[in-house]
Amino acid sequence: MMDDKVTHLISTLSTFQERFVTGAYSTMGIYLLILGWILTSNDARAFLNKNAYLLKYVILLLAASYIFYVIGLFYIQSISAEIVNWLHENKIEEILYKHYVISFEGTCYFAIFQLVPNILIVLVLIGNLRNKSSS
Repeated sequence: MMDDKVTHLISTLSTFQERFVTGAYSTMGIYLLILGWILTSNDARAFLNKNAYLLKYVILLLAASYIFYVIGLFYIQSISAEIVNWLHENKIEEILYKHYVISFEGTCYFAIFQLVPNILIVLVLIGNLRNKSSS
């Protein structure tokens, strides 16, 4: 019975870690695509210039999605920490699960990693708003 629980928890850690990393890089890819599209598409910038209210909503949406993304990251990290604590308290060999642990430091790294393209996108969008108002 205990072996089944340990196997299940280590499998859960593995799944969390895989999805955590895959989700982080997928999200980064989407942000970079958005940034590239806005920077290289005259049509996109012209559309946003004509619809300043939409531009403001996009900025709010980016901020809100980042906040919810970070909340999700730290939620998954806290579950990982709970599993690791249980395994440690039950004296399960650390070598069996150590490489699946989602650390607090790693979660902070991914949160900052995701913040950079968000800031760049928002700066480009704000620059677009300013160019509109100065025209």
